Amino acid sequence: MIISPSTNAYTRFQTSSGVTKTALSLQSESANEEPASSSSVQTRISGRANMMSRLFGDADTELAVQTTLTKNNISMSSYNFLTSGDRDMLSNLYATAQEQGIDLRYVDGLARDLGDYRMFSPVEGNSNTGIYDMAGRRLTFSFTDTDMATASRIQDSNKLSGSVLPSGFLDYELDPGFAFNHTASFDFLALVVNNPAMHGDAASRFSTYQSQGKNNYVIKTADEVTLDTTEPDFSSVDGVFSVTETGKKHGFSLVNGQPTQNMTSSTDKSHIPTEQSMTQSLLDAVWPKSKFTSEPSSLFDFLYSSGLTEKAQD
Repeated sequence: MIISPSTNAYTRFQTSSGVTKTALSLQSESANEEPASSSSVQTRISGRANMMSRLFGDADTELAVQTTLTKNNISMSSYNFLTSGDRDMLSNLYATAQEQGIDLRYVDGLARDLGDYRMFSPVEGNSNTGIYDMAGRRLTFSFTDTDMATASRIQDSNKLSGSVLPSGFLDYELDPGFAFNHTASFDFLALVVNNPAMHGDAASRFSTYQSQGKNNYVIKTADEVTLDTTEPDFSSVDGVFSVTETGKKHGFSLVNGQPTQNMTSSTDKSHIPTEQSMTQSLLDAVWPKSKFTSEPSSLFDFLYSSGLTEKAQD
């Protein structure tokens, strides 16, 4: 995509005597009255072009801002959820990074995390408030020691309130419960917060992109089992029910594909289900992994299991 920074516009007209003349439009005349602004206009367009091409690919026009996560837009890129202000800010960052010789992939990573924040934060839970492994041991997610130290320096700085980055995003990005698998470089994030103009030697270290890889977080597993993982009476996979061995002991069987309890003299009556336990058993069947997992919780599993509660982005 080629965008011309020129703001000159001309109008051709013919006088009553048949002489053709050319005149500057009012917009061009205003631009000529303020020549000092031309360089800033060119910089903005250059940054905007980078933002558009790197985040939205071949889109000829800027895509509409998505404000609420729904089943209709869940397959969209998180870039579509960037607000108009986010896109303006990122355009400026791309322009500044290019001027200072910074690899633009550092800005790409920041844009990715900001888009994820806009897309998922209204419905996403903190991973450190109740994720367990299959044995019922609690999992705790944290940054690497290097990232943790950098995050602490950013949080302890006195420039957070005046940062070009949204304060809510910074809280999200620097919390391992939400962004343990972040894409952005925390060192680059610190540069943007503390030195938004990216001047000096601090910027030179980002001239060559260094990926932090996939293993940029730490998962700690508790020694003690604190979650009851008792086998439910029945389970469901893709809507197909099956009765577990525990369920068979409690008198459950499938009738027309549905779990049904039949109490007989040989049935183990040590577990006579109440209305509450039946409800919990059904929940465990439909969402058997909603409380524990052997891997970091899948955000899409969370969204669908929670019914995609729609909450507008502040």
